[in-house]
Amino acid sequence: MLPHLVPEHRVITFDLRNHGRSGRSEGGYRVSALAADLDQLLTHLGVATAHLLGHSMGASVLWSCLELYGSARVRSLVFVDEPAACAAAPWFIAADSRDAGVILNHSDVGDFVSSLVGDNAAAVRRAFLEGMLSKDLPAADLDWLYERNLLMALPWGAKLLLDHVQQDWRDVLPGIAVPTLVVGGSHFPFF
Repeated sequence: MLPHLVPEHRVITFDLRNHGRSGRSEGGYRVSALAADLDQLLTHLGVATAHLLGHSMGASVLWSCLELYGSARVRSLVFVDEPAACAAAPWFIAADSRDAGVILNHSDVGDFVSSLVGDNAAAVRRAFLEGMLSKDLPAADLDWLYERNLLMALPWGAKLLLDHVQQDWRDVLPGIAVPTLVVGGSHFPFF
């Protein structure tokens, strides 16, 4: 039997709290709560060590997990399409924003999050999703992704997004001491 097909090797995927078809809760709209959920899931499943992949905010969840729980059970990491800081803090200088991959100004964060729970929330959500995707994506695929996006109830999702975009992981990233791959496409704004 090939080593990569040994039965004890498995791939586990899951929807974060209040994402997709996962359970719903009123609280826990913090990246740190999602990191705690991941840690509890790995413990519950008896996963001693794992290769972990985080896409977009999922990368922030992994960074929070590393900060809170360390890397003892982490064999390797893959981060896909996530900057070290999504929004510029008021004290950032231009070099900080550039180096961190900032995509929002601090002053724009409140307006953007408010628009997610405003009268035009559906259009704002769709435009936000479209802004993260290739213009070549077939319309049917975009519609499917948008339907998945709508599974996250608001204002919970807006509260989580606010917490997420205010994180600055630049102090955590240099401490990563396991093999790590960072992935971004040709239009990835963070390289």
